[in-house]
Formats: sequence, C-alpha cells, structure tokens
Amino acid sequence: MAKDGIKIVLVEEEEKQNPLIDAEPVKGREIVGTALAAYPDETPTERMMRIALESNNIEALEKMIALKNQEEDRSCKKDFDLHFAEMQKEFTPIVRSVKGQFGMYAPLEKMTEKYGPIMSRHGITYWWEVEPERITIGEKSFKRTYIVLAGYGHERRKTFFDAPELKPNAAQNELQAAGVEDTYSHRYTFKAGLGIAEIGEDADGAILNFEDGMKYGDYQLVFENCKTIDELKDAWIAAHKELEGDEIGKKVVVELRHRRADEIKKEIANGGNK
Repeated sequence: MAKDGIKIVLVEEEEKQNPLIDAEPVKGREIVGTALAAYPDETPTERMMRIALESNNIEALEKMIALKNQEEDRSCKKDFDLHFAEMQKEFTPIVRSVKGQFGMYAPLEKMTEKYGPIMSRHGITYWWEVEPERITIGEKSFKRTYIVLAGYGHERRKTFFDAPELKPNAAQNELQAAGVEDTYSHRYTFKAGLGIAEIGEDADGAILNFEDGMKYGDYQLVFENCKTIDELKDAWIAAHKELEGDEIGKKVVVELRHRRADEIKKEIANGGNK
C-alpha cells in the first residue's frame, strides 16, 4: 500500500507477472518509488523500467531497456510498412523507353524522376550499400549490392543484386566496367525493392529482358559470333554445361541458339557462310 505518498507495495501476484523485477519475488515487499497515479501516461514497459531503476536492479533494468528497444523497433516498422503501402498505391507502371543491347527497358534516371517525389511525400528515402568483399558462386565472382529503404526510424535492407564481374575490354576500361555493374545493380534493386512494374513490349522480339541480359548476355554474344551451325552447336553444348542446375538459363540459351541458327541459315541462303 502507499505510505506518505512515496512508497508502493508490489504483492506476490503482481511480481510473478513481472519476473524481471526480482527472480524470487517476496510477498508484500516494499519498493521505494512514486505512486503510480503520478505517471498516468506511463506504459507498462516504462513503469517496469522505473521500478527497476528505483530498486537499483541493474540486471532487470538492462532487460527492460532491451524490451523497450524491441517495442520501439516494432512500432517504427509498423509505421514504415503503413506509409510504404500507402506510397505504393500511388505507383503506376513505367514505360520501357530506352532500347538496349538486350531489348527495351526503363532507365534508373527515369524511375527516380517518376517515383522519387512520391517517396519524398511519404517520408521514404533510399541509398545503396555494397558488400566489402565479392561473393563467389561456383567459379564466378559477383558484387552484391543492397538497396536500403528507410523512414520513420526503420530501415529495410533485404533486396539485393549480385552483379557478375565485367572484365575490361576494347570497348570499356576498368572504371567503365565497374560503372556498368553499378548501373545494373542500382536499377534492379530500385525496381525490385519498391515493387515497380514496367510496361511496353520488348523491341525486335528480344529474348532477354534487362535483368536476364546481365546474367546470360555473354552467351548471346558468343552465339552471335558463331558463323556456322557446327560452331553454334559447340557453343551451345559448352553453355549448357556451364548452366548445370540453372533451368531458366538453359531455356534462355536454347532460345538464343534457335534464333542464331535461323540467322545463319538465312545467311547461307543469301550466299554467306556454308
């Protein structure tokens, strides 16, 4: 019971409900503190933190602080998810307006121009983070890039893209190759992380979309350099072995092989390679 307005009594039943206050509650134990009525807006967690502090129970206080942090994290995530869902309601599909090597696509700058203002209105911001070390899958090296979506005290960091290492060549130096990796990664994660849809048919019957082009574009280039059906067959067999376990990739290279085979036949019919 209260005494002189400065003490409260926690009975055994209440202490059993809040074991963090005392591992072995004592019935009728008095804890110096201010009457509960003096803190009408106090949450249960804040109340227990105050009691633990006033009773000099450091272990209980640390656990209460951790519990309060968890509650705040859940509240921040709830606010973020609510505003994120409202933001997505304003998203409309973006048109593929640029023709690339592997078909039509919507460039990142057009996406940020279209969706950036909507994100700002809803208090959502973003940035990219890159793993410090490359990821090795099989014999290939990849740079893993995450998009971080943040707002209302919460950060969402789960959408990533593994960009394969691009070697410098006659068409691009090392810095340019690294720039291409970043462009692919930023575009893909921005689109996937925000749930953006693209509309518009791929031009010229392109088999690969923008993301597939990053994964399987090398095979298309190899096939395009084949001048005979026999060369194409050998290239396809090699690609099929490399893509062991990747059923999507196998289907892609089959389509690429058929397309190139048709082109070679037309070239032969027109007096090209035999």
